[in-house]
Amino acid sequence: MKTGIVESDAETKPAPARHELINNSDYGNAKRGRTSTSPNTTERIPMKKAITLILSAACMAGLLAGCGTSASTHVSDPAISVSITAPSNGQAIKANAVVVRGTVTPTNASVLVDGQPAVVGNGVFTASITLSTGSTTIDVIGSEAGDTPGSASVTVTRPAASKPNPAPTPTTPTTTVVQPPVTITQPTPTPTPVTSMKYCDQNIQADTSTTCGLADNVFTAYWSTGSSDTGWGSTTISAWSDASQQSFDFSCFTDQTTVTCTQFGADANPPSVATFPMSAVQAY
Repeated sequence: MKTGIVESDAETKPAPARHELINNSDYGNAKRGRTSTSPNTTERIPMKKAITLILSAACMAGLLAGCGTSASTHVSDPAISVSITAPSNGQAIKANAVVVRGTVTPTNASVLVDGQPAVVGNGVFTASITLSTGSTTIDVIGSEAGDTPGSASVTVTRPAASKPNPAPTPTTPTTTVVQPPVTITQPTPTPTPVTSMKYCDQNIQADTSTTCGLADNVFTAYWSTGSSDTGWGSTTISAWSDASQQSFDFSCFTDQTTVTCTQFGADANPPSVATFPMSAVQAY
């Protein structure tokens, strides 16, 4: 008889192993209806659970399509449509305000023009906007609950106000009075008959009451009234008397041959007379 330890199947059943989530390496065991927890132990699992584990492992391995996805599809919200019809882009506006008009879809959407609520009716909006000098961009935004807002913009220009021309200064009308020219006509000297004359030199003669010094000054004064270019004519002169220490006025007359100068005025009583040839004047 052999001696030793005899092992029995009934006595060597393994203790139940703790269930754990299987990984990709357990996929073959799960397919055969068991899971391996150790090299020497094997546990039987129900078929339904095995199928669940197989599907879970396939999802984790990426072998099945559609795992973890939802069957619902998200549809984007429709956007609001905004269009500006007035003013036009780049328009020059002289006023300090402008009325903005346009259309919006859907027709019941709310509209803000530069942050101010616009009046909306049947899809048409209007709003009045104040303008500053220079370029101004007007922003329009349309919105409605559940829809994506829509926007539009337009740029207008308000030119700087030009300075008004100053009013003309009223002027007092002036009246110009034109005086007619005054013509002074010198009396034509009439030669005084000489009754008694004396020679002061070879050219100059004087009456007996006239000194030769005064007669010589009469000749010089008359000569100074003309020149060889302009000639000499009848005129009046003033001559100095050394004897009387004063000037006397003389009226000189010439026929272009002889010059006769006769004293006139209050002191001419009797008048002094001097005479000389025109040739002497021209040669002086």
